[in-house]
Parts: sequence; C-alpha cells; structure tokens
Amino acid sequence: MPRFMSLLASEYGRVVPRGYSGKDLGADLSSGLAVAVIAVPLGLVVAIAAGAPPQTGLVGIIVGGAVISLLSPSRFQIGGPTESCILISVVVIEGFGLGGLFTATLSAGLLLLIVAAMRIGFLVESMPQSVVTGFVSGMGLVIAAGQIVPFLGLGASAHEHGPGEASHSHNFVFIMEGLWDRFDGFHATTFAVGLATLATIFLARRFLPKATAYPLALLVGAVLVRALDLQVSTVGTVFGAIPNSLPFPELPSWEHASDLSLFAVAIAFLASSESIFSSLMACRQRGTPVNVDREFLALGAGNVATAIWGGLPVGGCVARTAVCLGSGARSSLAGIFHAVIVAVFVLTLAGALSYVPLTSLAAVLLLVSFQMIEVGRIRRFWLASWGERFVLLLTLGATLFWDIRWVLPLGIGVSALLLVRRIRDFVQVTRGDRAMLDYQPLVPIGPLPSEPPPNVEVVSFRGALFYGTVNAVSDLVSLKDRRLAGCVFGMRHVYYIDPTACIALADLTRNLLASDTHCYFWGVQPEVAEEMARMGILQKEGIRFYPDPESALADARGRSMELSGE
Repeated sequence: MPRFMSLLASEYGRVVPRGYSGKDLGADLSSGLAVAVIAVPLGLVVAIAAGAPPQTGLVGIIVGGAVISLLSPSRFQIGGPTESCILISVVVIEGFGLGGLFTATLSAGLLLLIVAAMRIGFLVESMPQSVVTGFVSGMGLVIAAGQIVPFLGLGASAHEHGPGEASHSHNFVFIMEGLWDRFDGFHATTFAVGLATLATIFLARRFLPKATAYPLALLVGAVLVRALDLQVSTVGTVFGAIPNSLPFPELPSWEHASDLSLFAVAIAFLASSESIFSSLMACRQRGTPVNVDREFLALGAGNVATAIWGGLPVGGCVARTAVCLGSGARSSLAGIFHAVIVAVFVLTLAGALSYVPLTSLAAVLLLVSFQMIEVGRIRRFWLASWGERFVLLLTLGATLFWDIRWVLPLGIGVSALLLVRRIRDFVQVTRGDRAMLDYQPLVPIGPLPSEPPPNVEVVSFRGALFYGTVNAVSDLVSLKDRRLAGCVFGMRHVYYIDPTACIALADLTRNLLASDTHCYFWGVQPEVAEEMARMGILQKEGIRFYPDPESALADARGRSMELSGE
C-alpha cells in the first residue's frame, strides 16, 4: 500500500507540477478550449472519411485523448483520432465491419503496451524515413482523391464498392475510376458550399487565429445550407442524429483477431510514428526529457480504452499539440481539459453537428490530407542515393496501388537489404606493405588541449550513422538548453550516413542554432559530406567544416572568449 501511494503521488506530481497556481489553471483551461475548438471538426472529419459513424471520432477524442494526456511523459501531448489512420480504418471497416476496427484498435493498443514493457520503442523511432515519408505521403494522396467525391456532391464516399471489391476500395486507381464514372452526378450547389468553406478557411488563417479556421468554416457551411434551405447532404441526412451521450464500454469480439493482425501492426505503427514526433516536438520546446517507452505506454492505454468505448484509433497529434503549446499550456491538465470540454459539447450540443454539410468536411480534409504529402522531404530524398529514392518510390507506389497491409513490411524489408549491401562495401582489406600504414598513428598538426574550451561541448561519432542508430543523434537535442557557445562534432570515424540520420543531424543543428550555439564539424569523410550536402547540411552562418580538430577547437574557443568578453 505505501508503494502504491508513493506511485500515485509521483504521478500526481508529474501531471500537476510543483508550484501549480490558479493562474496556471486558467492558462490550462484556456489552452484546452483552444485545442477542443479544432479537435471537434477534425474528429468528425476523420470518422466520416473512414466510413465510421461521426460519434466514433468524438469518442476517440474524449476517451483516448484523455488517457494519452494523462500518461504521456511530454506533458503537452494532445491525443485523438489522426488522419494517418483513415485509410487503414476504411479497409478494416469494409472487410470486417466497425466491430473489426475496434478489435484491430484493441490489438494495436495491446501491442504498444508490450513494446513499452519490453522497452523496444527505439525500433519505431529508428524507422527509415524513406519508408515513413512514402507511406504517409501515399495515404495523403489517396485520402485527398477520396474527398473529391463528397466535395463535388457525387456521393457520400469515394469508397463505395460492389460485391468482392472491398479490398480494393482504398486503391488510388479504383477511386479515380469511380470518380470518372460518377462525374455525371456533379452537384453545383454542393460544390459552391465546398468552395465557400475553403474560402473561409483561407481568410480565417490570414486574418484570425489559425485555431478558429476549421470550426468557423464548418459553421459558415452549416449556416449557408440552413439559411438558404439548400439541398446538400449533411451529417444528419446521411448518418442521422449524433447521440448526446457516450456509449457503454464493451470488449470487442476476438473472432477475426488473427485476420486483423497486420492491420493492428499498421495502426500501432501509424499511431506511434506521429506520436513520437509530436512528443519530441513538445519536449524540445519545453525542455522536458523524452521517454519513448513511456510514450508507448500512453498510446497503448489510449487505444485500449478507445476500443472498449467504441472510438477510432488514436495517437499523438502534431497540429493539436502545437496549438496546445502555442496557447500557453502549463501542464498535462490542458490535454485533459480539452477532452472534458469536447465531452461537455457532445452532451449538450451534439445535435448541432447534424447540420454540417459533408462537402464542408471534405474541404477541411482536402487541406489536411495535402499537408500529409511531405513535398519538401520528398525533394530532399530525391537528392539522396538511388537506394533511398527506390525505397521512397516503392513505398509510395505500394500505398497507392497495392494492398496497404503489406506496405510497411515491404518497405522495411527492402531498406534492410539495401543497408546490408551498403555496409558490406565499408570493409576494406589491405595486404603487404600497404597494411603497415594502418599501424602508423595519426600525427596532429599541433598539440591538442587536455579539455574542451569553456562553454563548448565536444562530441565524437564513430561508426555508421543510419536509421538504426539515429537515436545517437536525437539524444543530443538537450544540448540546446545549455546555451553553449559552440558544439564541436568529430566525424573522422563516420564512414557512412543515410538520409534518416542526416535529417536528425539537420534537426539537431537547427535547434542548436536557434539557441545561438554554433556547430563545428571536423574530419567529415568525402562520401559522408556529399550525403550531408544532398540533405541540406551545408556550410553557412553558424555551421563550419574543418579538416582537423585543432582548427575546429580553435574557432570554438575564439567564439567562447568573444561571448565571455575576454
């Protein structure tokens, strides 16, 4: 019992930090309200796009969001249904029904809890970025294509299918063929309401706080349809009234659990990949430690809870977490308040959501799905090696045109094969007189100091930096909080670096420069320098490259003395 009370006190101290005041409570309430304002429309959008009842998205926000905020180590993580799980949900619902989605979500939650218990969360953190970028961008394209149908008034969903076609309804070609076949049903009034929604979003983003854009746009669409009595499909006409209560908890059936295993893995990966990024963003901005395994615990518990209560899969949401941080949240209570506010809204005003036009929801999701297509990152990968380009295109193409269950195993498998092939090339065997040269010590240009210059950190890498070892770079982000004069990176013994590690290194240098810490790289091998240049790590103000450690340390010492006024 004393141990339990000690654990309870520790958790309370994590959720409500020491010195928490009434002013902090007001800030958390205000932040929770700001997040709830954008969470409600996005929850509706995700549910309807997935082919699920609208209330399942709201349940995911209330139940899953509250659990994630309560348990997440980042303290500012906002959880809820995410756009990245839409496509998986579509396929599962069409093949196994809504109950099948709850089973897959429960399985995904249990899998995440196992990952947390085994402390192997680093495996997801080390996922090749070419696979992640191709998969997420492909889903963004498919989701965007699917929203053209309700946006133009051609039907409630692009995923309608005939007998035996359920497994192909997420296919990009299937969606475009269906769009062409139904184009005769173009509804000008519906299209006009959709355009008005888009215009409202763009105007609101320009002249009002960004958090108000989506709810204001849906309000404009609903008012237009209601005031002008327009014959446009709405949430109420297609799905009926949204219940103003939460469903009773019920354990999903395990009947198709084995058939849903690959979908559960995909849901777990998609939920965790965005969540880890969102958690890292929150921790970096507020200077709190990153605990990947604890994040998996929060995600697992959140998905188990939302599956039992009848909600969509949940994960950490980058956009909503950014709003939480930007609106001045002080603790984890901001995320919990956001879930409570959405619950109060459902209990009192759920009926008002029935008037929202489907074309307005499609307009919102069109913009959200286009944001999933990571054009900038794709452009950077296009400058990388042919292997990275191949993996990116393979994953992107498989997401668009193949069975979505096998995309991740395919991308990871090909990346692993390419990695083995590359690492084999790094072994060089020398014989005879040439081999004796390896035993000659490197002679420094001048005497090296016995300790680093004051207010300068010295880091040395040794070995291959790739997606499997990228945590070695990510773990250094705490250096920015020390407000150093400079950070010297020794790269002489790094003979290989891949784009995933380059992206992590670029993020690290950007964070260091933001804290006015200059970066000094020395001994970068030609092949490594070429890859770093392709991925945008170039010599510029605050980033310098040197052939030897003496020169790098001398410049770092000079800047340290300059800042200290010596």
